[in-house]
Amino acid sequence: MGTSIEPVTPAPHEKMAGLAGDREFAAVRAGCQATGGAVRGGDLAGWLEKRQRGDAVSLAKLIISGKIFGFEWQGNFWIPMFQFDFRDLSIRQAPRTVRAELGGVFDGWALAVWFVQPCVWLNGQSPLDLLEADLPAVLEAARSERLVATGWTGKPGASFAMAPQARGHLAPESAASAEAAFLAVGDAPAPRCQ
Repeated sequence: MGTSIEPVTPAPHEKMAGLAGDREFAAVRAGCQATGGAVRGGDLAGWLEKRQRGDAVSLAKLIISGKIFGFEWQGNFWIPMFQFDFRDLSIRQAPRTVRAELGGVFDGWALAVWFVQPCVWLNGQSPLDLLEADLPAVLEAARSERLVATGWTGKPGASFAMAPQARGHLAPESAASAEAAFLAVGDAPAPRCQ
């Protein structure tokens, strides 16, 4: 893995548009490059079909059920390939475990950013860099990120209660809106791991 990228801040007009900018998108793709990159959902559906592992409908079910994640950028739905084993396109357990630890806190775009950018909880390495080498450390970083994102202060009697949409990158509460989270890119602030 070993690929590190510099944190990227969108240009002011990109932030105002509420979309991931070209530089931000390129940084996420570069961060995923060593593990297969990020591919368009349609391309992945085709690969799944060729290998008799599924199709567009089964891929959509994987996304909606939360078994994998992706994000929309310029009209295409992109899926980070580190979630798959290249030998047979099965879903890898480590990314799923980390995502479960994050507890549905981030949308697809914020998850992609979180996995590839340097993380303070991991001494400046990205979660993706350490995913196989030190899964317990990545899980602890994910747990810490979830606690911060949900507003936990660490004080006795502190509540995790926080308006779920108070921070733009928080995932929606209802299953009906979960699908929309995978198809929308907000002007979400980047997670702490950057």
